[in-house]
This record gives sequence, structure tokens and C-alpha cells, in this order.
Amino acid sequence: MTMQDFIDDYLKRGFGSMNKNDFEVMIMHELLQGKLKGKSNYEISRKLRIPESKVKRLIYEANLQYNTKDSVYLENFIDCLLGAQEMRDGDKIKFVIEDVATRRYLDSVLKHNYLYSDTSWNTEVVVITPKSLATILDELLSSNDASMVKDKISQAKSKHKKTTLLKGLENLLCSIVGGAAKDVVSMFVNEFSKKIDQ
Repeated sequence: MTMQDFIDDYLKRGFGSMNKNDFEVMIMHELLQGKLKGKSNYEISRKLRIPESKVKRLIYEANLQYNTKDSVYLENFIDCLLGAQEMRDGDKIKFVIEDVATRRYLDSVLKHNYLYSDTSWNTEVVVITPKSLATILDELLSSNDASMVKDKISQAKSKHKKTTLLKGLENLLCSIVGGAAKDVVSMFVNEFSKKIDQ
């Protein structure tokens, strides 16, 4: 966005009618499109010299005000999932979502499917069962955004993340249903993998 676009956006509301918070949200949105794109909340906090709690709030408000498409949150969710360092935690899958709006998006998808994730000890950490994750991914792969999801996972495949994701899913499902059903679980994961690659 050029300075003129920025001024035009400001003037749309009437000169002087934008309060300090709205102005900060607008600036945060612009920074997230440029200099701060892909930065963690901590990095943004250090760069702007404001608390992380304020960073989270401003990013959340900027997302609500300027990102009108769910595909933005879906893309963030897939990035967070594929960027997970450690997928296993007993019989659960664990990964981090820093962005509040993306987290709310995931919660709404889960609720829509009568599922939930555990946020009892940290709201940024998603703790979810493999079955819930499989349900979500299955729904996403049959949605209007299926091609974007497949592209993201295909890109990750070249970085060996898809293999990690599917292997982790297979191991976790096996630990839940028991070793006797290992063949059935392997078949499910193979079918799931084929659906991703279609």
C-alpha cells in the first residue's frame, strides 16, 4: 500500500474521526503485509517495543477488520500444523498457533464437527486427538479451499513434513486402537495420503 492509499483509507472514515486504537490497528495491518510478515509475536513485540499482549490484540483486531476471507485463517492453520516440531504427546497431537483469529477459526471448525481441542494450560498450544485432526483435514480436503490445502501439503512433502505428519498420525491412531488394528490404520492413512495427492 502506498502512502496515498493509506491516506485515502484514513479519509474514508472522515478526517479526525479515527480513534487511536483504530489507527494502530490500521498501521498493524499494513506492517503485517510488509516488514512484519511472518514474524512471531515476540519478534513483533521487540521490534515495536510493546507487550506481546498488545501485539496479539492488535493482530486479532486487524484480522477481524481487514481479513474478510476464512481462507487466510485456513492457510495460517495449515502452516502452523505443517510447521509443528513435535507432533506427539501421548495420544494427542500438539502444535502452536500464535494468531488469535486463526485459533478462533480452528475452534469454530472443531465445534462445527462436535469436536474440541484442549486449551486448559496454554491458549496458543493446540492439543487435539488424531481422530479430530483427521476429521478436520478430511473436511478441508472436500471444501472450496481443497486445492490450497493440497498445495500447502505438497510443498511440505518436498520438505519431508507430509511424511512426518502422516507417520505421526498413523502411530497415534495405532496407540489408540491397539496393535491389532494396525493394518486397518495403515490402510486409512494410505487412503488419506492418496486423497491429499489427488
